[in-house]
Amino acid sequence: MAVNPLIRKLEQFVRLSPADRAMLVRGSSERVRNFGPRADVSREEAAAAAQRVATGRVLSVDKTEADRRPVWRVKVLTAQGEVRVILIDAASGRVVG
Repeated sequence: MAVNPLIRKLEQFVRLSPADRAMLVRGSSERVRNFGPRADVSREEAAAAAQRVATGRVLSVDKTEADRRPVWRVKVLTAQGEVRVILIDAASGRVVG
């Protein structure tokens, strides 16, 4: 039985890296949101990564987007009493802001 070419294209799309997927659908932020990368980094891992940058108490961890990429937005209360907002890439776990 022949496989529908559209299904084959969809399977290829799903196997692409998040960056390559975003390039293919760059014209539509809604499509990037629907087909974009899933969070490989958990909420707890994002909080730990943020605490390595700014030692203190984690106030909140929220999922959002920055430059059309999913990120964790982590608020940390430092020992000096200031609140720092640290962005963690949801796919790689790297600090992006």
